[in-house]
Amino acid sequence: KTLINLVSLEADIQKELGKLVTQRVAVSCDGAYRVNERGDSFECDVVGRVTAGADRIESVLVKVGTEGDVSWQEIRVPDGSAVPSPPATPTASETSQPTGEAAVAANPAAGADTTAPSETATSDDSTRESADDTVNVDNDDD
Repeated sequence: KTLINLVSLEADIQKELGKLVTQRVAVSCDGAYRVNERGDSFECDVVGRVTAGADRIESVLVKVGTEGDVSWQEIRVPDGSAVPSPPATPTASETSQPTGEAAVAANPAAGADTTAPSETATSDDSTRESADDTVNVDNDDD
């Protein structure tokens, strides 16, 4: 099991997502800590109206990797009121191809789970990793 510090995770997501959309972002993962099994995923809400191009970012899908690492990607839905903007020039880290769990998260066709979190939701092609947000928990009661 993995204990996730949600306050730290929220801060990491807010910082990285804020850089991506060039606006202040608030994220709520509902609580201070969360215990997850490795391989689990959950969503954190994006509070307020956050847009990226013609999409609105509704939430963030957080995945706990097999080593207890945490990765996330934004969940986007079409936003009819947004004015399309030219795509941002990707940074070196955004143009690299993810591996392992990140590759499955970024390209669901590469993994077994091909269901989207929502019928109308789409996600961007990049997965971001958050460091120092988890603690491995050994529990002999299982």
